[in-house]
Amino acid sequence: MVASKLTGGGRPEIADEMQIRETDLYPMDALFVGKSDTSVALLERNGLYARTPEVLVWLSEGTRVWNISWHVNGGEHLIYAANGEILAQVPRLDPQLIFGPAPHVISNEIEPLNEAVRIDTPATTPAEALLRRATAMAIIEQSTGARLDSEWVSHPHPAILIDPPIAYPLEPLGFGHLDLNLDSRLRSAPEAVRREVLLLVARELSDRYSLTSEHIAASIESVEHGVSLEWQQREELLDFQMELDEGWRPLLEKEGTSSFDRIRTAACVAVRQALLEASRNADNFYALTYAQRALGTEWPMFRASIIERIQSSS
Repeated sequence: MVASKLTGGGRPEIADEMQIRETDLYPMDALFVGKSDTSVALLERNGLYARTPEVLVWLSEGTRVWNISWHVNGGEHLIYAANGEILAQVPRLDPQLIFGPAPHVISNEIEPLNEAVRIDTPATTPAEALLRRATAMAIIEQSTGARLDSEWVSHPHPAILIDPPIAYPLEPLGFGHLDLNLDSRLRSAPEAVRREVLLLVARELSDRYSLTSEHIAASIESVEHGVSLEWQQREELLDFQMELDEGWRPLLEKEGTSSFDRIRTAACVAVRQALLEASRNADNFYALTYAQRALGTEWPMFRASIIERIQSSS
């Protein structure tokens, strides 16, 4: 559920266990997952994906979310969201700077920050910055029960792997947001047909965009024979995709012509996700979200071929 919310209805790949300190998947990102009582904690080692407004809105649907972030030069920031809305933000972890549509909802909880902050004075030493961060994290722990300590960080944890965004502002990757009619048809189709459609995505886009990788070919063959993809195969697909990507930025331009290399990377994401999903239950189609953007004007014809396969099975 959390992984799907992170991408607006997609189904990102989840690595069973990864070491936090040794993981660098740039330009992708990994969000490490921990559970505490009734709360779920996410740790993002690099990047600020989880604090983007769109992700916080998706994550907070039907629940509440605290987010704290900082970077090498400081930039401490605390955000509180609930029920699909960002309600309060605290720049520099200074309660005097709080803003948002409903800052009062956390005013009592963040009171301890007043003791850690000299009003209107940025943190000028590492010790001051550390005190503010520790206080803010203690507030989150008090509110949610989620605790992050050195022992937790030193152990491997499941990691949600975030693919490069299609565009900014971030778009929900759940295919139902893009094409509710086709998404509903696919979900109603037999599993064999759903898997056939996902394999069609993998074959067509890998051929069309010259994604000539022995790992893609081997994975297609495995899935065609009903064999689940092992972690080594999934890692090889991931490595191939990362070799194509040029950096953490939107794959495709909102306006104008996107470069062939960026379109090819979007196609590779579609191929990889189609293969991952086809090797499981074939019941999530966010690979088609990437495929639609990669195919552009050719998408209607491809969409028609998918509908034809669905109809022929009924």
